[in-house]
Amino acid sequence: MEAVDFKRHKDVVGYFNKHYVAKEIFPRELGRRLGMLQQLRDKSDYDDFYTASKEQATFQYETAQLMLKVTKEFLENFKSD
Repeated sequence: MEAVDFKRHKDVVGYFNKHYVAKEIFPRELGRRLGMLQQLRDKSDYDDFYTASKEQATFQYETAQLMLKVTKEFLENFKSD
């Protein structure tokens, strides 16, 4: 694996989508969810009057759980190759 460095969150998401989602290493649904989370993060950082709803917080939590699950599976398969 190559060493990469990022200065912005959106660059991390873009890299992940290009190198892992587009190549179907991780599911497309996860790429979509991460994009939505990035939008919510931007709103919470830059919109003074933004407040996340309970549904959005639940969605974020579920996405984090999914990310942990698929990353763990990826690493377990990576080690066994």
